Amino acid sequence: MPKKTNDIACSITEYLSGKQYDSGVRLLIEHSRDLLQPGRLAELKKLLAMIPREHFLRHPKLILIAANADYQSGELKSALRYLTTAIPVLKKARDRSSLSAAYRYLSYIHQDMGQNQKAISDSRQGLKYLEKNDYRGRAGLLAAMAGSYWRLLDYKKASKIYAQVMDIYIRAGDKEGQIRTLANSSAITKALGQLGKARKEKEEVLRFYRDSDNRRSYCLAAVNLSSLYLEMFELEKAEFLLTSAIPEIQKLGLGMALGPARVYLGEVQMHQGRFPEAEKTLKFALDKTDSADEASYHFSCLIALSTLYRLQGNLSLSLRYALESLERTSPERPLDTAQAHYNISRVYFAARDFAKTLHYAKRSSAAYARTGMAYRQSRALLNLAEIYLAHNKLPAFGQAFSQGLNICRKGNYDFFFNDRYPDSFWPLIPAYLKTNGSSKYLNKLVEIFDPSKTASNRSPADPRPAITTLGSLGILLDGQPVERWKRTASRQVLGILLSRHVSREADPHNDSEQFIPSEVLSLMLWPKKSLASASINLQVAVAELRRLLEPGLKGGKNSRPIEFRNGCYRIDIDNISLDFTDFVAAVRKGQQAEITGQPPAALEFYRQAVEIYRGDFLPDVKLIEMEGTRERLRQLYFQALLSLAGLYLKQNRLDDAVKYAALAVSRERCLEEAHRILLSAYHRMGRKELISKQFQICQTALRRDLGLDVSPETIALYKECSK
Repeated sequence: MPKKTNDIACSITEYLSGKQYDSGVRLLIEHSRDLLQPGRLAELKKLLAMIPREHFLRHPKLILIAANADYQSGELKSALRYLTTAIPVLKKARDRSSLSAAYRYLSYIHQDMGQNQKAISDSRQGLKYLEKNDYRGRAGLLAAMAGSYWRLLDYKKASKIYAQVMDIYIRAGDKEGQIRTLANSSAITKALGQLGKARKEKEEVLRFYRDSDNRRSYCLAAVNLSSLYLEMFELEKAEFLLTSAIPEIQKLGLGMALGPARVYLGEVQMHQGRFPEAEKTLKFALDKTDSADEASYHFSCLIALSTLYRLQGNLSLSLRYALESLERTSPERPLDTAQAHYNISRVYFAARDFAKTLHYAKRSSAAYARTGMAYRQSRALLNLAEIYLAHNKLPAFGQAFSQGLNICRKGNYDFFFNDRYPDSFWPLIPAYLKTNGSSKYLNKLVEIFDPSKTASNRSPADPRPAITTLGSLGILLDGQPVERWKRTASRQVLGILLSRHVSREADPHNDSEQFIPSEVLSLMLWPKKSLASASINLQVAVAELRRLLEPGLKGGKNSRPIEFRNGCYRIDIDNISLDFTDFVAAVRKGQQAEITGQPPAALEFYRQAVEIYRGDFLPDVKLIEMEGTRERLRQLYFQALLSLAGLYLKQNRLDDAVKYAALAVSRERCLEEAHRILLSAYHRMGRKELISKQFQICQTALRRDLGLDVSPETIALYKECSK
């Protein structure tokens, strides 16, 4: 018998190492639910590899466990082989429960491989073998079937089945099941172009899993929501979700989510105009996908690369990827076919091939019209309008544009006309207005997106403020420092208003209002004064702040940076240079480069971030409300330092690794990860005397500052380095 241990994997390993296979297999099956959790998949696979093949046939549930592990890891072909082996064995054993589960997994795999008819057939087979009281199994099989129907564009049937699934979970009082069903059904809401509703649904799902221990579902929810943000050109939100989720996805071994997450990140970078970064990210994603196993993600990556090269003017390469994407489509993935046709039309339009671009544009427009996908139909119609306008087909242009515009109005797809992003349809509006009457919706679009109005409302002679916040507060106008502060309160008001933007920079998904009620500001700054007196003080402080930022300002109502609306204040940072926005952007770009296999670029971005961070955020603004903001930026700074040190350690550039790890420890001596990097670096350098000293420093800091012992991970590394 193995010795007792809290870690069940160790017990299983001892059984298997001692060739007590039956005992090890029984224990593994008993604890399979725990071992199938994200983060333990690699550990589970090692255990499965220790078991001889004949034991899989004697214990067919092992085959299901192996298939599930491979499926979650994104290894679809391997999972498929396991299941096709398991089903005959399970039928022979008349194990109805396991058979039902096997068909459910098979349905998921065929669905991910784009074989939706097979997936539906699998689900039906699973329902035949289902135990009467297995509500979870029934809900899972029905949900898989609904997912395949909506991919085949049978939204009515899919919605009906999802309603059945939701009813099952409501009757069972299963809240997580209800949220999971909402996550699945929101795909239909999105496909039909109800983006606002889909956004609310997906954000509700994300909030639920963010507050739970289910990190696997949280990561999947984050990736799904980021794809919607991408569609709506809310790029900062999509970028934040992906940059924070991808490392966790990698850590959990969720290969099924990693492919699309990388593709979405590349698309975000592309739409932000960061073409070199986007190219590296998308090529890295393409190299990591299997064109057969991950058909949909491989297809999406091809489309994204085609779009990227078209925007860069490399039309031959763009067309190559566009045609390859068309070859990857199938009758069971009609949406992919329509998207491929749309993309090819854009490439031929750039190449000025009118006949071909019109051919593919009409096909994509007709496909979206048939499916009732309003969002994509509007884009296809605007694409047709652009083609007609370029070839002076004015009546056809007017008709297509009017139809597309009407759908945009109903669906609130204003972002199609945002001139900040590639492929904007803004130029169609002035052309349409020349020969057609205006409308309330057109006037709204002109007011929002007219480049002549949105580029900047300030005169070229106006000074552009630059504000430094990291280490100390400073204002520069045209490079000259402003030193005319009369009131501490003005500095504090500026700090509070800026802190709201720090929250948004560090987490764009945080929708907390940037407008702060004047009463709140007054009470924060003068808690002991009456509200009337504090309000007067606030008005004086704001007036001074406005004069500092806009020396020529004649009245507060005309102030651009400091807005006052409905009794609330806000600082508009669009025309202000801010060091903390540059810092956050550099850290984020470093993280993106690191998670997409670009160490040199990651090192450069992290170095930029460390150089920008000269100290804590506004340390001279002494308000307790600022501490959360300071800590968020401080943690980003430590992330940059630790990433630099870790990357240098991987490259065996030990002096640089020591430099940045030591800098991290000097700022926060309880950072165990920095201590571990130093231990590893000193070990490689052969500096044994420093290894012992560093461990003692770490141990003392943790005990003195936090009352904690050194973690087992650090102790194990210390023992290894001390040999």
